[in-house]
Amino acid sequence: MSEILIRHKKLKRVAGPGGIRLVCSHQLEEVSNLLKLALLSVLIIFTLTSAPSVAARPHTLCFDTRGQPVTEKSAIHHCVEALLPDNAKLEWSALISTMPGTLGNEIYATGSMKKHQFSPSTIARTASTTADPIGALPINLPLLDKLTAQAFGKEERVTVMRLPDNTLSIHCRDGNQPAGVTLSSMDGRFPEGAKGILALLGQADLGFKWGIAPQGRDARLLEQIVPSQSREFSSHISLDRIRSVISNERSSVVILCPQQSATLITRGIELHPEQSTSTDLRSAWVWNATLWRENPDQLLVDAAAVSVQRLYIALSIAPEGERIEDDAALSRFVARASNAGIAVWAVEGDPGMAGPNGRRHALLRQIAIRRYQASVSSTARLAGIQYDIEPYLLPEYAKQPDWVAKEWTQTVRVLSEGGELELDFVLPFWLPQSPLAKTVLDEIRQAASSITIMAYRTASDDIQKAAEPLLAWGIKHTVPVHIALEAGPLPDEMTQYYMAVQQGLPAELWLVPKSDRTLALRLDQPSLLAQGVGYKETRQQIAPANRVSFLGDHARMLRVSDQLQTAFSAWSSYAGMAFHGLLE
Repeated sequence: MSEILIRHKKLKRVAGPGGIRLVCSHQLEEVSNLLKLALLSVLIIFTLTSAPSVAARPHTLCFDTRGQPVTEKSAIHHCVEALLPDNAKLEWSALISTMPGTLGNEIYATGSMKKHQFSPSTIARTASTTADPIGALPINLPLLDKLTAQAFGKEERVTVMRLPDNTLSIHCRDGNQPAGVTLSSMDGRFPEGAKGILALLGQADLGFKWGIAPQGRDARLLEQIVPSQSREFSSHISLDRIRSVISNERSSVVILCPQQSATLITRGIELHPEQSTSTDLRSAWVWNATLWRENPDQLLVDAAAVSVQRLYIALSIAPEGERIEDDAALSRFVARASNAGIAVWAVEGDPGMAGPNGRRHALLRQIAIRRYQASVSSTARLAGIQYDIEPYLLPEYAKQPDWVAKEWTQTVRVLSEGGELELDFVLPFWLPQSPLAKTVLDEIRQAASSITIMAYRTASDDIQKAAEPLLAWGIKHTVPVHIALEAGPLPDEMTQYYMAVQQGLPAELWLVPKSDRTLALRLDQPSLLAQGVGYKETRQQIAPANRVSFLGDHARMLRVSDQLQTAFSAWSSYAGMAFHGLLE
């Protein structure tokens, strides 16, 4: 049976179970909209049921003053409430300075593995991409094996070959056009402040010249190669001359052919100090005070066995900060060390000393040391105080480096006002490239009797690259510089990188605002949290500990130190080596 529904003039035929009927177009639009709404409802239900669960339970998490998690509450600990999802486990957490997150923002967490569990020490934004600073070329180490040889010349009259013993054979045929070989690209720049020479060694016929070419430019400072009767030659160009035309950029060595047929064999290209003098002062840390209190004679025997002439020792100072505990034992030890030709310094250090409260505590401790100095004979007096503060380990550094720099300089200023004590400040090798550099170094320049660089690397060229910027700074400001190496136990360092995700998407890492701090929560699987910004892990990097520490291999550390002492003599600011983990 047919049915006619008339509401508007425009009708359409619609097939149905009762035959054909006429339906208006307006009614069809209503039916279409109802179908769309039904499909949308089904889609929403499907999405909600398939999304990760957001069911969560409250947990209390407590942290120490450095933002590291603790298992027991204490009056000095900071505790916060966190809603953790039921379907995920907490892998690690930290309480850091306020860090608002934005989509696409990358952050990193650096730390180490402890009992198979990652423990972050730093969480910060990844710095904007910039070109890496060019490191300094090493002194007294071969450069030839790192150079790529390329013949040039329109007449194509040059043949160059690398021989099995890593020497280079260059043969030039007769010709009138300029020709030769470019040895590029030296992986670094010429070191700042060093007095030295770039030497080219080998055998050659008459007529060759060599020089230095800034990257992409013609050769400069051309020197005539003058071989002996046996064809041996050694030619050099001073670093002062090189730096007068090339600064802070990579360069190449260029060897120019004579017009007549000739052969040159290059055996080596190296940087050497202008004068190979050796400053052999060795220092070592003794953080364990029981070593000098309970067995002082053995400590001095151990120090003498490795030619240590200076000790940085930790002191026990009464809680009220008025006096050194065991001052009688200290005076006996310092006097014995003095008789053995070993100077004794106090070592003080804690990141908190950069803040107002820690600064007051540091000053009280210094006052106690001054009182000790005034109460003992000259042979029992400490030679100075070394401050190993390292305030960049504070949680505030990631968010407020300028504030940390200002507070650190204030501490340096206050501690230097005592006047009569020699002061040494321990600095990280990367300080010249950090936001702290100008503010902190300007103050240290005025306060320090010397500085010690934590050039914690184990390869000779890496140690030189780490130390060079502050060695050059020491020359400019007439500040003696000690170079420190590490031999203590260290774990491999891991860095995890994360990228912020869109709101509503699951993520492994969450940054949750908590008053004036940010709570970092790393879950074992992507999950949704009711609050905060989610970050998805993108990659990991591992820095092996044996690149930073000699890991108890004292013999190897001392061998590397001996090699470095001659190289470091190229800088007039170099004052000796210091060793962490050598006597403990």
